[in-house]
Amino acid sequence: MDYINHNTSLRTNKHLSYEERFYIEKQLQANISKSAIAKVLGRSRTTIYTEIRRGTVVQIKQRKPILMYLADRGQSSYETSRKGSFSTLKAGAIEAFLAWIEHMVLKDKWSIDASVGYAIRHHLFARDAMVSTKTLYNYVHQGILQIAPIDLPLMVRRSTRKARTRKHKKHLGKSIDLRMSLSYTVKNLVIGN
Repeated sequence: MDYINHNTSLRTNKHLSYEERFYIEKQLQANISKSAIAKVLGRSRTTIYTEIRRGTVVQIKQRKPILMYLADRGQSSYETSRKGSFSTLKAGAIEAFLAWIEHMVLKDKWSIDASVGYAIRHHLFARDAMVSTKTLYNYVHQGILQIAPIDLPLMVRRSTRKARTRKHKKHLGKSIDLRMSLSYTVKNLVIGN
């Protein structure tokens, strides 16, 4: 099956640039179709439609509000959403806290949780200069800290496998305990009469 209107080449993980947004703005002002814009830019029509929706603002022209695409608005909206799209490691900003944790775990043989609790209780570091215990364990697994999982005895000793219950256990009748209690109850009733 051939698509004669196939207008995209494979461009994965490529964001629109400001120049492309400016091109979209000028082409829309010239009443060029969105499909033609997508074909020239080598993007899918969905990308163009999404960009137009993102960068459309209300403009007052001759005392009437109209919707208009602006490249500046599209770019600022893109940059705002891009700020929250990736996580930044806090490890570079809290080097003193991480060095202290490494010392406590490797030299004094404390656990990570006990070290964090001690630091909080004795106000050794500001709260924004610390991370949680869970984050520290993530840092251990990512190799950011000099602490290896083998240095944490409970982590090595503790089993992370969950208990498994058997779904298809055979039921071969009533258990012996239940039969014994039933026979005892029946004997009491017979003797009691």
